[in-house]
Amino acid sequence: MAELSNLESKLGEVLGLAMAAQGATEKVQKLDDLDEQLKQRLQQMHAEAKETEDRATDVASGFEGKKTAILAEAREAKEKATEMMQDYLDEGADALDGFEFLTMAEAGEVGHWEVLKTLNQRAGNAELRELCDWAIPIQQRHFEDVRKGSLVLQLDQPARVRQLTIAAINAHRVPAALQESLLSTVNAYAAGPTFRTKIRLKAWLLNNAAPPTRRGLLVLRSQVAGPNLLEDLWGVLIDASDASGKLPQDATLGQRTLAALMIADGEINNGGFDQLFANEGADAVRDAIAASIRIGSPVHADLLRAALSRRTTTTLTQLDDGWYERDKLLERRLRAYVEAHPLDFFSDAR
Repeated sequence: MAELSNLESKLGEVLGLAMAAQGATEKVQKLDDLDEQLKQRLQQMHAEAKETEDRATDVASGFEGKKTAILAEAREAKEKATEMMQDYLDEGADALDGFEFLTMAEAGEVGHWEVLKTLNQRAGNAELRELCDWAIPIQQRHFEDVRKGSLVLQLDQPARVRQLTIAAINAHRVPAALQESLLSTVNAYAAGPTFRTKIRLKAWLLNNAAPPTRRGLLVLRSQVAGPNLLEDLWGVLIDASDASGKLPQDATLGQRTLAALMIADGEINNGGFDQLFANEGADAVRDAIAASIRIGSPVHADLLRAALSRRTTTTLTQLDDGWYERDKLLERRLRAYVEAHPLDFFSDAR
């Protein structure tokens, strides 16, 4: 088998790590205590790891007479990484263990890619330079996603989240420009761990893992495309809201529609209609009724009207089930509404 240079060996290593990342994200998706939004992030990471493998394999094909040796190096790197994962994630591992492992793994992967880029500065391989320029920002985003995912998984422990946040700031792992807003959001949650403060913190963590570029409250469509479309758009609105949760005056009708229904849906799914009234009040229910009509979902409007007119514990409990049964319908209608009103959400809409 052909002997490899340091550059070619490093290409084999990052290729192998991309292979191993697919197995790691699959395993972590199956662990206990993982919510749907984090699972979708892992699915995106898995797809991007597969694309990274494909692109790196194509580049390896350009090294004449070396592809077989590079792929052998990749398989060895994959085996080592997989063995490490199996040692770390035993039968008792939960989602937090999984994200802590991925944080270590992704940090290492970023480092390998940066070394490869440095080695190639002297070699000047154009295809490899293009691959590194494409892959490194993705690997950096993966690291931030899993690091903040670890915090998200500890949101039911406000004091612990605050402790970890202060430690991260003191260790200079949080950019200076984000430290004040993060600490303010964490302190608000620790002082009053309500559904709204928890969701605000979760949105901060997820959105600042890879913050969308935006003009005002509008974002580039490409930066919020995918399974988390509604959550990402909602996160932008939460970040822009004041301490009481009030949207800025320049929020569009579409954004107000999305916000009204995300608030109602979040409260109901967390504690039923009773919690919606307790935390947000009747005005929020009226806003959600109007929003349901705008997105073309009369069944949700009817449930909200019924809750508003018959506010007894028994009646509200019965209405809860009707709402839960139509959860996927609400998501479909909201997505369709966003696509039908792109100017209300996307800065590059025409």
